[in-house]
Amino acid sequence: DLFLIYSVSIGLVLAALGTVAFGIPMALAGFIAGLAINQSQDTDEIRKAILPFRDLFAVLFFVVIGSLIPPDELSNSWPFALLVLTMMIVLKTIPTALLAKLGKLKVRPLQFGVGISQIGEFSFVLGSIAFAENAITVSQYTGVLVAVVLSIVFSTILVRKVGNS
Repeated sequence: DLFLIYSVSIGLVLAALGTVAFGIPMALAGFIAGLAINQSQDTDEIRKAILPFRDLFAVLFFVVIGSLIPPDELSNSWPFALLVLTMMIVLKTIPTALLAKLGKLKVRPLQFGVGISQIGEFSFVLGSIAFAENAITVSQYTGVLVAVVLSIVFSTILVRKVGNS
């Protein structure tokens, strides 16, 4: 238990330090803290200790994203969210599936392409930074959040469906 508390504390301290000392957003600082912890010699032990909390963190992740989406902007954000999802399909899924097929990988190319194409949590971090720096509008930021959630949810479902066909 002490090891778990120590590991989580180190991650939180690194994230807070990154935010306070370097002025980077907490989400990005947390991501960098995770990378730093991953370089530890005890990485496998840390993962085993944190694994039971994975579902809790997943729920918290979606609660946080849901709380960031302004309901009045939801209807305005759909065009941008669909653009982001279309770009994901065209720029990630199709090329990855084609390369898997051409490379004669021992995987189902379409399943591999769909699995690799989801927009990751890092897009949430980048969207937060862009919004904080006024590089994107609230509608575009909401679109990014919606696209991240939809890609995570639908890629999981599609990987199973494509794998069963």
